[in-house]
Amino acid sequence: MTFSCEVGPESIKQNGLQRVRGGSCGVAGSAPGGMARRRRVSRYGAILFASFISCAVFLPAGTPRVGGLPSLKLTGPLTITQSTRIEPGQYHVDVQDGQAVIEIGADNVILEMTGVTLESTARRPWERVGIGIHAKGYSHVCVLGGAIRGYRINVFLEGEAGSGSGMQVVGTDVSGSRAQRLLSTDTHFEAQDWVNIFDLDAWEAYGAGLYLKNIDGAWIENVVAHDAQNGVMLGHTTHATVYKCDVARNSGWGIALYGSSGDDLLNNHADWDVRCEGKTYSAGCDSAGILLMEGSSHNRIIGNTFTHSGDGFFLSKSPPARRATRITWPSTTAATRRTTPSRRSSHVATSSTTTSPITAIMAFGSVFRRIRR
Repeated sequence: MTFSCEVGPESIKQNGLQRVRGGSCGVAGSAPGGMARRRRVSRYGAILFASFISCAVFLPAGTPRVGGLPSLKLTGPLTITQSTRIEPGQYHVDVQDGQAVIEIGADNVILEMTGVTLESTARRPWERVGIGIHAKGYSHVCVLGGAIRGYRINVFLEGEAGSGSGMQVVGTDVSGSRAQRLLSTDTHFEAQDWVNIFDLDAWEAYGAGLYLKNIDGAWIENVVAHDAQNGVMLGHTTHATVYKCDVARNSGWGIALYGSSGDDLLNNHADWDVRCEGKTYSAGCDSAGILLMEGSSHNRIIGNTFTHSGDGFFLSKSPPARRATRITWPSTTAATRRTTPSRRSSHVATSSTTTSPITAIMAFGSVFRRIRR
């Protein structure tokens, strides 16, 4: 795996939308037919270009290297302050809530995880605690490859006090994070299974495969997040691109944004993100393929699929006294005209519980469908 960047503006036409980008950076790898793949940045390419440039690795003489990075075998929780490759293998490491197995403690760090599986020993989803990989208050952090499983939050990158930009997570499997124990059965609906969409603290308690908080500028590509409650969460995060990720088969949300604007969700699969479905009832309990909350605006949602989820696309905010009236977008709108939802479910392809105007959201080429039974 090698890094590559191209500098200079480029014009790209994608799904009928002309986009001008300031440059592109990528991680080149092997693709079918021997062709090199280039992963390109969003319209905020300049941020990520700076990320790759500043992530250059300067190593002292005699440092052992694997793939150009210093190699390290994981024996327990550790903090890294320079770019590092974890030696391939399977590692079982447990930590408590508030702790991380790998803490990134500096700017400009590449963490190469290719061939690595890092997981806790928790057997039941609701027993998963702690964090797999964490960085707080640093910029230009790149996590590449690997599988991180079995924690409340498998990968958690957060900024503070003006820091936290140029983040990248590429080709990482973050499946199997924490999930609530559901009380509903095939024949009995339990109202306690409704999720709290209004409070970010509740979101963090639920956990996620990948969580970005207070970040400005991020590139997330080919991330897999299955078999948990939530796939990818963005909290107060701007100018992030989530591209070609598979966040299907979760019991909460595939991709969820809280107070996050100016983000691009492109060509992702957020199908079968659902709970509260039984033989005798269909509730959904506010699960969704894609959820946007609390002032998340000016986001572009293009080319995604979110079929058979509680709601396909769900836009909401906290109204006064947390009372709101749900409205359903008609299936003949531009956003939903490709697929007419089934009439056999109480769920909707797109929904909103906010009385504020829905603005600056485009859903060209996305596929919406209600749950079919």
